[in-house]
Amino acid sequence: MWAFTQNCFGDIAAIEWCHIFNNYKDHTHFTQLFGRSDLPPTNGDFSLDAVRTRIWTAGGFTENTFSVFREEMRTFRDRWVAHRDATVKDIVFPNIDKAMSTCFEMRDVLREFVSDILTGCLNQKKMDLKYLLETYNNSFIRRQYEREASQLKRAQ
Repeated sequence: MWAFTQNCFGDIAAIEWCHIFNNYKDHTHFTQLFGRSDLPPTNGDFSLDAVRTRIWTAGGFTENTFSVFREEMRTFRDRWVAHRDATVKDIVFPNIDKAMSTCFEMRDVLREFVSDILTGCLNQKKMDLKYLLETYNNSFIRRQYEREASQLKRAQ
């Protein structure tokens, strides 16, 4: 059961990762947000190049290795997760740690971006949103994962 559960989480991770980092035309792809001219001005560098560099650096990628990884994720999603291609003999499970690193960095970028936009706002709802973004950061999320993992280990 544990192997099946892990595989299910891996399948979902591949699907969701592809929503953000795979198809440049998708409205959920990160390039659809950063670099737009209609966004409010910020103090930080949230240009498309700066964001892309942060994502690549977080995953330990160069432009070429990111392209290869992106293709691995897409192939895994298309041939195994979405369609269960029975002709595939050797499933290559993408490096989920690299995928997680890119997702955490994207989450940091988004948190910093929104926080930057909301700096100086007096509107209570916007201040509450800024507080949530700053409090429930990646360090908080990682601590939650570690706690859940240790509970699972004890339950075995």
